[in-house]
Amino acid sequence: MDQSASAIAPELLPEYAERVLSALEDAGYEAWIVGGWVRDALRGDAAHDVDITTSAHWQETERILRGSGIEVHETGTKHGTVTAVVCGQPIECTTYRTEGTYTDMRHPDSVTFVDNVREDLARRDFTINAMAWHPERGLLDPFRGREDLAHGLIRAVGDPKRRFSEDALRILRAVRFAARFGFAIEPQTQKALVACASELKEIAQERRGQEIAGILASGRTSWALMAEPEVMRAAAPELEQLDEVSYARTAACLAAVEELSGGVASSSLRWAALFSEAGPKGTKRALKRMAIGIDTAQEAASILKLGAQILESMDKEPCWTRQESYGLAVTAERACAHEGIALSLCAAAYAGAHLLAEAALGEVARGRAEQMLQAIDSIRADIRGIAGEGAPLRVQDLAVGGSDLMDELSVPAGPELGKILNTLFSLVVAGALANKREALLAAARHMQQSAAMHDEGRDENNLII
Repeated sequence: MDQSASAIAPELLPEYAERVLSALEDAGYEAWIVGGWVRDALRGDAAHDVDITTSAHWQETERILRGSGIEVHETGTKHGTVTAVVCGQPIECTTYRTEGTYTDMRHPDSVTFVDNVREDLARRDFTINAMAWHPERGLLDPFRGREDLAHGLIRAVGDPKRRFSEDALRILRAVRFAARFGFAIEPQTQKALVACASELKEIAQERRGQEIAGILASGRTSWALMAEPEVMRAAAPELEQLDEVSYARTAACLAAVEELSGGVASSSLRWAALFSEAGPKGTKRALKRMAIGIDTAQEAASILKLGAQILESMDKEPCWTRQESYGLAVTAERACAHEGIALSLCAAAYAGAHLLAEAALGEVARGRAEQMLQAIDSIRADIRGIAGEGAPLRVQDLAVGGSDLMDELSVPAGPELGKILNTLFSLVVAGALANKREALLAAARHMQQSAAMHDEGRDENNLII
């Protein structure tokens, strides 16, 4: 065990976790902090999520914690896990265990509760996740995870093929950790990744989607695609079906998205870039299959659709007007309510990233691409200006509403009222009318008078007939 001052300072452990740890040990059981909290604390980035492993069987853990006034939920008793809740913070507490075979390549068929924490650590996925820590006993690191952490290596615990055959999702997790931390994958672990990659297809799509989401969040998905093609292709059918050129274009597009967004691209934009070759409908289907979320799926599909419209227009004439930018934002708002500005900016960023990717692959002349990119920059500037001005993106954003027209012009509720409001909105978007109360009421009054005159003329014609 490492109890040096350079390990983890005891004060880093949150009080709510210390309370659970102390309750178990005061009852005569051994308990350790394990998992991601230990790894991240060693990196100087301690998270709030804390997991505890203990020699107490889950029934005893539950009894002890409830007796200490701690809320407990039976969240995974089959595997020896209960979840304590202290000050609103969940803490998973799991009995030391070893695991049997993994018939479904995801969950152990059986678990055996043991008394030795080292046996528990031996079942874990990677060395950087197979460490235990105690504020008094220090760091327990039987697989030299701290050394791998210092050297920036992802290394499987024990035999890599066995680890991946037990739980195929670990294949994708290895790539996620490497992307998140900027680590390399240890050679034998890398060899096993490639050999076992096809086993990922046995894992549920939603579980794969969660891991891919983690890779996207790292901002290093382009690296993952190029460094781990076997794994990434096996993770998603949309990637597996791509030819080499389309696959390279996808990687280049993802890299450009990060460049253009300064590394803070939205989740929807990153998903759009990842599945850009599948188009809006294919992207929406993929995200629905992975249970990523309806809103994200709609936004990603809309980004691709609007981005394609920008590129098509730019291909004809590499210029863009402010009114076109305004129209883009309004269209984006119609696609995703209350997200028009953000979505139109994402669409412009995607269009720019797609151009950069094509230029990198020699699919479009560099000079032409630069000209189009300048126009896309103007779109982004326009949209920011539109947002700053508070320009209306919906009929509801106009400076007058239905009640104003009913009160000021005596327009009755009904289709005519909606028609006037929609016409006013169209005039504002077209730049023909200012979004000012008096200007809008005057325009509405003129429309009302014109309609009345038209009706009178029609009546006269009917009388003549």
